[in-house]
Amino acid sequence: MSIGCRRGSGTWRYVMSCTVALALVLACSLAEQTTAARQVAPIVSTHCAATPLQKVHFPRRGLETLPWLVATPAAAGITAHLFFAVLPTTRFFRVGPLETAAALYPHGTMPGGASIKVLWVITNPRAVVLGPLTIDGRNVAGHGTMHQLVPRAVNAFDYPSIVNIPTPGCWQLHLQIASYTGARTPFKVSVTFVVIKE
Repeated sequence: MSIGCRRGSGTWRYVMSCTVALALVLACSLAEQTTAARQVAPIVSTHCAATPLQKVHFPRRGLETLPWLVATPAAAGITAHLFFAVLPTTRFFRVGPLETAAALYPHGTMPGGASIKVLWVITNPRAVVLGPLTIDGRNVAGHGTMHQLVPRAVNAFDYPSIVNIPTPGCWQLHLQIASYTGARTPFKVSVTFVVIKE
């Protein structure tokens, strides 16, 4: 990379020109190295059977570029959209030959202070939403449980949340909504997350 300083009418002006140009080069180089380090964070395997991310864009404006996953069973029609997973501090784990999962951090907070925001969306066209979303979780790789109540948004089929899991581990979350399909079946689904230390 060329520094790009030019000899002026005097030695002092030439030295100052080179000093400023060199400082700019060093600053740009450091920024490039930092960005590269964030982009090449290694994806490692995990023994936790975490719910994998989908490989296609979600067909809804405003959510199409966010990482997302489908709760089990998929027929229930509940998806999770991971707003936190676009941050540079997000870690990803390999959960299958071609599948990855986004990791969470404890207490609903990412390194740096950002919240672990997850939007739960009901996509089942037969759904009639009646109440809040209940999340009950347990650490299948150790000890611990959690309980969280998520009120619905103005849009009756959206449930914005900050997922607050108390400890690292492999957490299976059981979700239930006081909602019924045309067959009068309540929504009961599950997702699993890897939760890691900062």
